Order: sequence, then structure tokens, then C-alpha cells
Amino acid sequence: MEGRALLRIPERFRPITGAELAFQTRAGRARRKWLVWLGKLVYLAALGVCLIAYLGEFIGSLTWRDTTRIHETVESVMPFALIVTAVMYLLLVLEALARGANTIVREKETNNWEMLVLTGVDARRIVRGKWWAALRVSWPAWLRLLPLRAGLSVFIGAELSRVTSAYMATFAPGQTVIPPHPVSILLVPVLLLVFSFAALALASALGVLASSAAKRPVVALSAALALHIGLIVAVVLSTQFLQYLLYAGNAFITPARIVASGVLSTLQVSWVDNATLFAATLTTYHLVPHEMVAELSRDIFVALNEPRRLQLLSYAISLPLLLGMYAGLTWIALRLAERFAIRAGALARQVR
Repeated sequence: MEGRALLRIPERFRPITGAELAFQTRAGRARRKWLVWLGKLVYLAALGVCLIAYLGEFIGSLTWRDTTRIHETVESVMPFALIVTAVMYLLLVLEALARGANTIVREKETNNWEMLVLTGVDARRIVRGKWWAALRVSWPAWLRLLPLRAGLSVFIGAELSRVTSAYMATFAPGQTVIPPHPVSILLVPVLLLVFSFAALALASALGVLASSAAKRPVVALSAALALHIGLIVAVVLSTQFLQYLLYAGNAFITPARIVASGVLSTLQVSWVDNATLFAATLTTYHLVPHEMVAELSRDIFVALNEPRRLQLLSYAISLPLLLGMYAGLTWIALRLAERFAIRAGALARQVR
């Protein structure tokens, strides 16, 4: 039941979700033992590296100690953790697409679809029940990926900003480099948890959509993968085009344009890496005047210069936009899946 207690089955979807959950659980057990153990060893090695990076930076921010030695210790093996995290994320996305794509189309291929329709369960309950089951089975693996992503985000944010801030401090004698706030480091896994769930929900919904429209599992999986890649390409190209329009014909830089450009850049990058770099911005080092260091009192909003404020404003706008895009596209995918299910003979939603 690891991680599944967080995703309780809604009462109205319980019959469909329960049956689908039982099938998905049984279908995921057939794995070779040596491959399972190898995966565990690789995961634990990457987990150790990421935990050292995360906890080292967190303790350093609490005590205002220099964490350079910790970063130098894990710097040589961090590419290994990066590769493991990236591969795990891609595999989990593919698994979520595959689980969703194997829901409704499996019923059609085994001639169980007609029996399911004749039970009187409407299309909404069928689609959302199977989507919830696919999501719930996949969720524990996404939780296991979370500490790797959190450690990686903290390392990237701290390492890049510390080098940049130290370099800038050489040209600003009156400035001091201060570490990120401990609260911001604690917010990294929370932020990544929310985006992980959003990405899983969307991938599962795209799989169910493809499954409701296709007649063969291979076609459903191919369609789900194409939809997922297509969404990434569409977001990247559209934000790139809006960036071009933002400065087309007038390159004059204003605060509004800086914020708008920051929002578009954040949307573009975060849609590809599921907010990993977005979370990294919470753990950046920055410069403050010498005279303010004694008065900081560890205030998270202290000494924000104008560029920093504009950056934070763009992040504040980007966060709800990103989550809204995930939620909206998930809802659209499920509604389209319901329509395809109705075309295949399922009952329309019964409004009471």
C-alpha cells in the first residue's frame, strides 16, 4: 500500500477502479529478479548522492556554513544521479502512458467491452475509474523518484548560483553572498510532489484517451506517446513564438516585458523537465549589501533587488499557469475519452 493511501478511490468509481486496479497490479509483477535487484542497487546509489546534496545544502543554510566541500564531494558522481533520475522519469512517463493505453482497449480486444457496457455503468465512470486505477498503481514509483529529483534540483540551483554570485561579488565589493533560505529548500520536494502528480495524471489521461479511441493496444500506446510528445512540442514552439512576438519590432526592455519573458521561459522549460529547474530556482544564492547581513534575521523576503523581484514575480505567475495547463489538458483528455467511449457503445453520463 506504499503511497496509495494518499489516493483513495472515489466511491462512485470504486467498482471499475477496483477491478482495473487488481488487473494492473497483477500485470506488473512479472519481472526478472536480477533486473529488479540491479535497479534497486542503481536507485540506492543515486539516492545516496542526492540525499547528501540535499541535506548538506539544507544544513548549510541553517547554520550559514559553506557547503562547497560537500558539493565538491558529490560533484563527480552527480552526473550519474542525473542520468538515473532522467531515465527513471522517462520510464515512468512511458509506463503511465502504457498503463492508461491498456485500459479500455484491452476490454475491446478480449470482447469484454460489451459486457462492461451492459452493466449500465456510464462512460464517465468507466473512463475515470480506469484512469484513477492506472494513476494509483503508478503513483508509488513516482514517489520513489521524488527524493532524487529534489536532491538534483537543490544541487543545480545552489551550485550554479553560488558560482555566479561569487563571480559577481568580485565586481561589487559592497555585496555579500548569502545562502538560500531553509524554508525554500524544504519547499522543493513539496513543489516537485505537486508537479509529479500533475504529470502522472496527464500521462495516464492521455493513455486512457488513446485507449478509448483505438482497437489495438499497440496502436493505443503509439497514439498516447504521440500525443504526449506533441503536447511538449506544441508548448515549446508556442512559447518560443510568443517570445519572438514580445520583442518583435521593439527591443526596448521594460519590467513588464522582463516578467512576461520570464513566464514564457519558465513555461517552456518546466513543461519539458516537469519543473525540476523551476524548483532549483528556490535554492539559489544571491547578493546583499554588507550592512544588511547583520539585519537579515533569516527573512526569506529580505534584500530583494529589482531584478530578483521581477524574477520572483514571473515565477509566481508561472506556477498557477503551469498547474492550470496540466489540469486543463487532463480534463480535456478525459472528456474526449468519454466521448469515444460513448461512440463505442457506452452509456452517456446520467445527470440526476
